[in-house]
Amino acid sequence: MTDYKYFKYTNEILRGNGPRSYLEVSNDKFFLMTGTGQLFFTGISSFKIDTPLKLKKIKTNLTEIIGKKVIELYPPIVKDIFIEKEKIYISYIKKKGPNCYYNAIVEGKLNTRKIKFRNFFEMNECQIGDYLSQSGGMISKYKLDSLLYTIGDYRSVLENNHELPQSLKSLRGKIIKINKTTKKSEILSIGHRNPQGLFYDDINDVIISSEHGAFGGCEVNLNFSPLSKIKNFGWP
Repeated sequence: MTDYKYFKYTNEILRGNGPRSYLEVSNDKFFLMTGTGQLFFTGISSFKIDTPLKLKKIKTNLTEIIGKKVIELYPPIVKDIFIEKEKIYISYIKKKGPNCYYNAIVEGKLNTRKIKFRNFFEMNECQIGDYLSQSGGMISKYKLDSLLYTIGDYRSVLENNHELPQSLKSLRGKIIKINKTTKKSEILSIGHRNPQGLFYDDINDVIISSEHGAFGGCEVNLNFSPLSKIKNFGWP
C-alpha cells in the first residue's frame, strides 16, 4: 500500500473562474481546465511542497464556441477534460436555443500556446428542463479507437419522463462509446442517473463508473466485457 499526503491548494488566477476545475497530466505537463473554460498548464517539475504553482494560461477559442453569455449564466458549463497523445477533448453543455441544451465535446491539437477547438460530438437531443443538473459529461479512454462518455438523465424522472434512462431511443442516462474517426456513438449501458466518475480498466476489460444517488448516496458500477451486451444499471 502506498501512503499519500494531501495539501490544500489555491491560486489567485482561479478566482472567479467557476466553482469547479478538472485536471489532466500529459508527458511532463500538468493541465487545469476551469468550469468556465479557461485552460492553464505548468511543468510537473515545478511541483514543490509549500511553493505556489505558477500556472500559465493557454489561449483557446472555447469561449467563442460555448458563448460568453452562456458561461456567465452557468459557470460550471465545462464538464471534463481528457488528453490522449496529441489530442485534447473538452466536454461541455451546449446551448442551441432558448430551451435546448445538450452534451457536446470539442477536440483540438494539444499545445501550450494556442488551441483551436472544433466540434467532435453532439448529443443532439434537446433538454428543455433543468440543464444545470444531472448531465454527466465525463470522458475516458477506451479501446478500438474510441472514447467513453457519460450522459446524465437531466432530471427526467422529475419531468415524468421515467422511461428515458431505460430507452435505447434516448441518450439520457447512458454511457456510450464514440469512435474518434467516424464520430459515431454506440450505447454500452443504460439506467444511469448522473455518472460523474469514469475509468476503463483495459487489462480486465471493465468500465468502472460512479454516480450520485437520488438520496445523497453514491454507487460504483462495474461493466465487465462491455461490448458483449448493453448493461442495465436500473435507474429509475
